[in-house]
Amino acid sequence: MDSAMIALIGNPVFLVRSNGPNTFSYISINAAYEAATGLQSSDIVGKPVQEIVPARQARRTVSNYEHCRETAAFHSYEELLDLADGEVWWHTTLSPCFGDDGAVTQILGNSFDITANKRKEVERIEHICRLNSEREALRNFTRLAAHNLKEPMNSISSYVDEVMHSAGGLQSETQEDLKIIRDLSAKARTSIEDMLLRMQADTYEITQQPVALGQICSDIASLIDPRRLHTISFKNLALKSDPVIMHLVLRNLINSAITHNPNRILEINVAVEERGSSLRVMVSDDGETFAKRPITYQSAYHPPDFGGRSSLGLTALQSILRSVGGEIMAAPPASKKRGTTLVAMLPGRIVSDRPKS
Repeated sequence: MDSAMIALIGNPVFLVRSNGPNTFSYISINAAYEAATGLQSSDIVGKPVQEIVPARQARRTVSNYEHCRETAAFHSYEELLDLADGEVWWHTTLSPCFGDDGAVTQILGNSFDITANKRKEVERIEHICRLNSEREALRNFTRLAAHNLKEPMNSISSYVDEVMHSAGGLQSETQEDLKIIRDLSAKARTSIEDMLLRMQADTYEITQQPVALGQICSDIASLIDPRRLHTISFKNLALKSDPVIMHLVLRNLINSAITHNPNRILEINVAVEERGSSLRVMVSDDGETFAKRPITYQSAYHPPDFGGRSSLGLTALQSILRSVGGEIMAAPPASKKRGTTLVAMLPGRIVSDRPKS
């Protein structure tokens, strides 16, 4: 691959050399890559990935490059990066370049900024949350109104039947009028019952997409713990869920543990279990989360206090989760040791213990 050709491409492009399994060094980057990352060609050309990319991100980056080299096929992925202009989402496609012997000798990376699309996804979730809140208020009002009308309609029907049976000498026109009233009240009662049934069945279902738990956790760890002060462990699970909501859940819960323990080095564990049609996301730490407003643990799960200084976007997260049939709660520690486990329930399922490419 000619570096001069790379320079002509308008979006960020990079070229790496494969020096063997899990060993890669940079050959060239274009001007767009320099502008986006703040790096210069002279700073990285000829150097291995591990010397250029922060340690947490380097493991993920090398893993993606190695997948492309090993499979000798295109490989695409999304990643959240902390670049010169702040946090951005990139969609990157890796293309293998082959030598005379058919082995992958170079990898061409082509990246596109999809931050605007991700923001629209977040805005969509927030919009859905507002709509669901408004719809729930309307649903409650309609349900109450329907219940309030149902009994009067039953009373009208019963009263008309009683009058028609007890007053045999009524004129035919009067009897016809009573029949009309009885039929109308019966139709109204049927409509009310149908409305109540629809209200009970009316639920919102989010669209589920492939989600790589390891990718999301690595991105978040790189951003909120760039100095690797804390140990953040997780399994490399392949999930199906809403990727934006999953990111919001993990970002808020991991960040909560670190922010509320400013003077401690933490061990944070992220675990996911499948419960029916839902995913149970658990983020545990060995610190004292919500230390300024301690949670009184109970034997059963219960919502934590998200008010006042304990709020770290968790109240908004709770609202979003509830709008899609989920919940967020605090779990009691497994033992009497220090630590907190926050649990989020959201629609989804586990596909496998390793994500598909």
